[in-house]
Amino acid sequence: MDPLVFLGPAGLAAGFNLYLTILVIGIATRLGWVARYLPDTLDPLGSWPVIVTAALLSVVEFTADKIPYVDNTWDLVHTFIRPIGAMVLALNVLPEGDPAVTTVLTLLTGAGALTSHTSKAGLRAVINTSPEPFSNIAISTVEDISVIGLMVLAFQNPWLAAAVAVAVTVTLIIFLIWLYRFARRAFGNLRNLMRAGRHRPASAGR
Repeated sequence: MDPLVFLGPAGLAAGFNLYLTILVIGIATRLGWVARYLPDTLDPLGSWPVIVTAALLSVVEFTADKIPYVDNTWDLVHTFIRPIGAMVLALNVLPEGDPAVTTVLTLLTGAGALTSHTSKAGLRAVINTSPEPFSNIAISTVEDISVIGLMVLAFQNPWLAAAVAVAVTVTLIIFLIWLYRFARRAFGNLRNLMRAGRHRPASAGR
């Protein structure tokens, strides 16, 4: 059961930072930290080519993720990469069994990654309305530390990590609902201002 429980934290972390998630899993696999309950199919992540590639991409993301507006573009590009990467990771973790169950769990892992990715992208869009770059750096650093911490917790106590992942996912869903309502009100106000601006010259002419 532990490999299935691992999918929650892994999917959530991959949505925030796929490359860092793979890097942490790769290093842990290389050092034998996760051999207790995860399948041997994750062993390729502990190979040096995967670790080096994940490390290089993590450095690129670490930099891009802390630059205003560059982070928005980076998130846009990874809208499909992160959830698909999480689903591929799930396929390697899941044991052989009922294809229907495997499909459902894979989709749920991708949905979890999409939830954290969308929340991250939405929060960055809100933060970038402020001209200062320090909030981007702070939020990005917290995300990186959270990904590492969640994955290390998943290696040591997968059930506790799964509980944390569920709590965070519920919080992110609530945040996305609030963000949707906020964006809807903001666009509504903008639309009203544009309408008022178009009608004002006509009223003044009368």
